[in-house]
Amino acid sequence: MSDDERLHVLKMVAQGRLTVEEAERLLDILARPGPVHDAAPPVIRLRRAWEIPFLAGVILLALAALCISVVSSPWLMVLAWVALVMAALLIVVGWLSQWSPWLHLHVVPRRGPRIAFSLPLPTHLAAWGIALAHPLIDRLAGREAAGYLALTRSLLEALHDHPSSEPIAIDIDDEDGDAIHIYLG
Repeated sequence: MSDDERLHVLKMVAQGRLTVEEAERLLDILARPGPVHDAAPPVIRLRRAWEIPFLAGVILLALAALCISVVSSPWLMVLAWVALVMAALLIVVGWLSQWSPWLHLHVVPRRGPRIAFSLPLPTHLAAWGIALAHPLIDRLAGREAAGYLALTRSLLEALHDHPSSEPIAIDIDDEDGDAIHIYLG
């Protein structure tokens, strides 16, 4: 772990974005030697994949606006407004995804098919969603799950606040021969 990473975590504590306990856990995770190493990320074939949800949102927005102007039934009007809100969310997610780091996940089981996918990960949007879910998780799953959720949120914020040209690579090898390779960047 570099001094810059420690300093960044301490700044997050000073800003009130992390508690002392969360910072301790985060520093412990960052200080662990293990399978985290620098590796070249896989080739990104769909660099402009953000355009898919963006254009789908624009098309849905146009259709919903057309339905709102034509429909006279109150139930269809409600459905058209729901479609309009969903279209706006698709447009926002698509637009934010163009600058987001990519998540590449490769699951290599000992037996069975391999799974590999790559997608943009809007870290700021994901951290916002976790912040919204935090009170619900706290009530339903207990304090331990809420602690892990807060730690995940702080990791996403750290990734968003400190962009790097170097990807983060994590390799997890199971005793059974299964392997998971995660690349962020």
